[in-house]
Amino acid sequence: MSSVTLVPTVDLINCFKNRVAEIRRKEAFSKLFKKFLEELGSWVHTSKVYTIFHVALQDQTTARPIALELKERENHLYPYSKNPGSRDYIETRHYELSKAYSLYIKKMVAFILEFKLIDQAPKKQLEMIKTTSPEDIICIYNNTKELISIITTKLYANTLFCCKYRIYRNILKLLYIDIVRLYRICYFCVSENLNNIKKLDVEQAKALHSMCQSFIEVTGETQKQVGGMASQLKESLPVVINYFKVAAKLKM
Repeated sequence: MSSVTLVPTVDLINCFKNRVAEIRRKEAFSKLFKKFLEELGSWVHTSKVYTIFHVALQDQTTARPIALELKERENHLYPYSKNPGSRDYIETRHYELSKAYSLYIKKMVAFILEFKLIDQAPKKQLEMIKTTSPEDIICIYNNTKELISIITTKLYANTLFCCKYRIYRNILKLLYIDIVRLYRICYFCVSENLNNIKKLDVEQAKALHSMCQSFIEVTGETQKQVGGMASQLKESLPVVINYFKVAAKLKM
């Protein structure tokens, strides 16, 4: 394994920020990605590299540059490659988790590049949504909801298995940071369209009604899966997720 994959994640992130004179972002990323492709037969290595990408996508200074690098290589963002024909239960679980995680990273890359929201502070997110059309707000909401769904149905649904492995425990915590941000964006989208309800036409109002119903479902599923994950992980989480209610505002 090359040295670029052995240094701590924080050092690689500093490389991605161009803070290391010896190796710049593009070179560090290219070396890491090359080794990623060479080690697809190792679920540990594949998961570790994806977590490095994930951390970079959560950082405001590296999110877009790394998202652009990953977008260029989107067709090569493979999951762990298990032995062909293997029916081993544990190996299959590692493969399914890797497939879900690689899908999530691809979707997050697309979200970052299209909407430029996830890596912003809450106040800035709300300001950006306030200047967005009702139709585009619904588009943002639907894409955000899709990311939350991947976390809750494909990744947090496997928390019991994930908690057996340190690398997956770290992934669960990274996903928690994302779900706090994503859920907040969902709420901003719903609340902004509700605030402008008198300006909406009939079709927009119907779409808002569907979005509110969807948000209630997203809230319930998120509470369930995050609660289950936290109880099994049994570790302190960096921030508290605040849940919101919109049922009282559904009459139009």
